[in-house]
Amino acid sequence: MKRAVILAGGEGTRLRPYTTVLPKPLMPIGDRPVLDIVIRQLRRDGFERITIATGYLAELIETFFRDGENYGVAIDYYRETFGAIVDHREVVESDGVEEALLKVAESYIQLLTPTRDDSPVAKYLEKKGEGLHHVGYRVRDCAEALQAVKDQGGQVIDEQPRPGSRGTTVAFVHPKAAFGTLIELVQE
Repeated sequence: MKRAVILAGGEGTRLRPYTTVLPKPLMPIGDRPVLDIVIRQLRRDGFERITIATGYLAELIETFFRDGENYGVAIDYYRETFGAIVDHREVVESDGVEEALLKVAESYIQLLTPTRDDSPVAKYLEKKGEGLHHVGYRVRDCAEALQAVKDQGGQVIDEQPRPGSRGTTVAFVHPKAAFGTLIELVQE
C-alpha cells in the first residue's frame, strides 16, 4: 500500500491577509483547493493512504477532507492520531528537506520530506522506504557531545557541528556507532 504524508500545518504568512481565515491548503487554484488537487493526483498515482499533519486552522482542513472516502483514499491526521500539533515548519535548503515539528510534551517529533531527489532523506527513502530515519537528542553543547563520541571511537558523519533548523546547532553520529540508528545531536 502506497502512503503519503502531507505537511499542512503552517500559517501561510506569505499569503496574508487571505490565510487569516482560510488555511493555505484550502486556498483555491481555479475552482479547487490546492490540497484537493494534490490528493487527487496522489490517488491517480496509486496512493491509498494519506496522513496530513495539521496545525493552523486544522479543524477546517479536517472538516473539508474528512476521512478521504470522497477521494477513494484513507486520510488520517497527525493532530488527531497523536494529539500533537505542528509547532514549527521550515525548509532546510542545505539538507534538501522540509520539516514539520510536532510538539509532544517537552519534545518534538520531526517529520521530514525531501525537497530534491539528491538529498540524503530522498536517498534513504528510495533505499529503505518510509519509517524511522533518525533519533535526535538534545545536548547542552553539541561540539562537546560530538567530541565525546569521537573520543570513544564512534564514527561520525559531521566532523564539526553545523547550523540546523530553528537556529539550532546539530551534528550527526553514524548509525554504525549506535547499533544501526542514525543519531542527531541537537543544541538549542
